[in-house]
Amino acid sequence: MPSKVIKKPEWAKDLLLNQPTLFIDPGLGGTGLAYFYPVTGMPLRTFARASGKGEWLTRVFEQTEWYSYVLCDLATLPTQIVIEYPKMFGGSASSYASVQRGDIGKLTMLCGALAQLSHTLNRRTPRITLVHPDVWKGQLPKNVVLRRIKAYWGLDCPDHIGDAVGMGLAAQGLL
Repeated sequence: MPSKVIKKPEWAKDLLLNQPTLFIDPGLGGTGLAYFYPVTGMPLRTFARASGKGEWLTRVFEQTEWYSYVLCDLATLPTQIVIEYPKMFGGSASSYASVQRGDIGKLTMLCGALAQLSHTLNRRTPRITLVHPDVWKGQLPKNVVLRRIKAYWGLDCPDHIGDAVGMGLAAQGLL
C-alpha cells in the first residue's frame, strides 16, 4: 500500500467512494472490469474477456453478452460505472490510423452498448462516468500503471484489467 495518499482527482470528484463502483476498460480485443465496494484500496473482483479476431460487430455482441453475465453475478450491482472512453490524440500516427480504420467509432459503439446494458440490467439508473485515458492516468504509459499496481499491491494484472484497476486506484488518488 502506498504510504502517501493524494487528493482525489477532479474527474472523480462526483464519485461516492462508499458506493459499489465498476471500472471498465473496453476494447474490441478484450475488456477488463474492476469492481470496488467500497472504493477503497484494491478491487473486490476483477473480470476479463478476450475477443477473437472475428467481425467487429460480433465481438461487440460477445463482449456485451459476457458483461451481462458478469453484472448478474455480482451480489450488489454497481451504482456507479466508470468507462474509459476513446479519444484521438493529435499528432499520434497510431491514433490517426485507428480513426482511418474506424476503430475509434467501433470502440465508441462498444462503450455505448456497455453503458446501455448497465442501465437496463441494474434495476436503477447507475451514474455513468466516461473518462479519457489521458485524464485518469495523465502521461503514464500502461506498463508504468501495471508496475505500480504490482509494486504497491502485489497484483499482476493482464492488459485491460490493469487499466480498469488503475482507473479505480486513480479515482482514490492512489495511482
